[in-house]
Amino acid sequence: MSLPPASDAFAAPAIDRQEADATVAALRPRKRQRPLVAIIGINDATETTDYLMPYGILRRADVADVMMLATQPGPVTLF
Repeated sequence: MSLPPASDAFAAPAIDRQEADATVAALRPRKRQRPLVAIIGINDATETTDYLMPYGILRRADVADVMMLATQPGPVTLF
């Protein structure tokens, strides 16, 4: 058993210089001193360790501003 033969190579179309420059500019870091990390939980069912462990580790490491968010207003039910 083997893989089928490779098809002809496909060359991606060239990207306009203005579009490339705009993309690079959009990816530049904002003027924040520290990165911002969002830990997102689903309101009706979020695994406890998936929600709390990253928050605790990142806060303790003090490498970023960490926020806990939910997909909707209200409490997050952990299981």
